[in-house]
Amino acid sequence: MVAEPLVPIEKSGIMANKFPGKGRTLWTIYNQRYTTVRGEIMKVKHVKGATYYDVWNNKPLQARISGDYAYISLELHPQAIGCIVQIPGN
Repeated sequence: MVAEPLVPIEKSGIMANKFPGKGRTLWTIYNQRYTTVRGEIMKVKHVKGATYYDVWNNKPLQARISGDYAYISLELHPQAIGCIVQIPGN
C-alpha cells in the first residue's frame, strides 16, 4: 500500500497525509495556521464497525458517521501536529 500525501481535508490551513496499512489506516495532520482549529476537520471513507483513535493524544474519538463517511473532530493548536488511526471492526 502506498502513502497518499496531502489528501483532501475539510478545513483550509490543515494538511493531512494518509498511510493505508494492513488492518488499519493512519493519517498525520498538521495545522499550518497561527490559530487553534476546533471541530470537524476530516471526512474519511467509513468502514462499517470501524473505530477512530487519536494516537497523538492517546484517546478514542467519537466520529460522526453519515452515509459512507466518518467526520472526525479534533482540536489542533497553532502549528500543531496530530495523528488519527481508523481500526476496522471485527
